[in-house]
Amino acid sequence: MLRVPEAIHAELLNWARWSWTGPLPHPLPSTRCGSAEGRYITPPGTYEMDMDDLNRASRIRPNAARARVIHAIWEAMDKPVKDVIRAEYPQNDHQGYRKDRAQKLGMSVHSYEHFLQIGINQVEARIEVRA
Repeated sequence: MLRVPEAIHAELLNWARWSWTGPLPHPLPSTRCGSAEGRYITPPGTYEMDMDDLNRASRIRPNAARARVIHAIWEAMDKPVKDVIRAEYPQNDHQGYRKDRAQKLGMSVHSYEHFLQIGINQVEARIEVRA
């Protein structure tokens, strides 16, 4: 299985977070879990802390300048490479495997990882990776 270098992975995660903060329509994160417990409603007064304050404090804010650099690189990629990078990062729901994402794109895992490697190489060649 192809492993993305940690520095490149961090840059792509930052880009994914940044892409989710843009104007609508963007994918909205789920507000409940996917299991049966997701239908559970907590009784009023269960939490003393204001949940809006908690959510605001826990969000990781993306570095917009770095994300714009990655976005420009992504925009210049060929379509299959763009599709794989988008599936691996902004659209990744972390519930499936690369096999599932490759299948959704209509390609083999080998092809998926080949296009992912091309995308990683393009990002690595065009940015200065911070240690």
